[in-house]
Amino acid sequence: MKETAVPDAIDLLKIRRSVKPREMSAPGPSPAELETILTIGARVPDHGKLTPWRFIVFEGDARVRAGEVIARVFAQKNPNAASADVDVERRRLTDAPLVIGVVSFTRPHPKRPPRSATARAGLAAGLRSTATSSMGSD
Repeated sequence: MKETAVPDAIDLLKIRRSVKPREMSAPGPSPAELETILTIGARVPDHGKLTPWRFIVFEGDARVRAGEVIARVFAQKNPNAASADVDVERRRLTDAPLVIGVVSFTRPHPKRPPRSATARAGLAAGLRSTATSSMGSD
């Protein structure tokens, strides 16, 4: 193996763990930190240059509005759900000061199967998470 490993990056990858949203507190990342997080998240292998993912940033009142949509869809899909369960979904995005959603989408491509787009979006989410951890958040 070439001696090009970055010790700090290797150390981070060894210790990285997820944090529960309810354990996160304000402030969220600064605009500059958010830009760095999204830039790093987008650095996944993408051989066809299709960028089959999108990042959606929810902060402030957008978290509450998205929570209302999530609760409505959850209640439609689960008509017998207890109101407490619907409320959990309504508050899902409000624990953390900022939430970055990762959306995968596919379009027909002669060489790239749809599962490739899903895998790339998953990789983007993972890199986003690692970048966030490196800044002291998750």
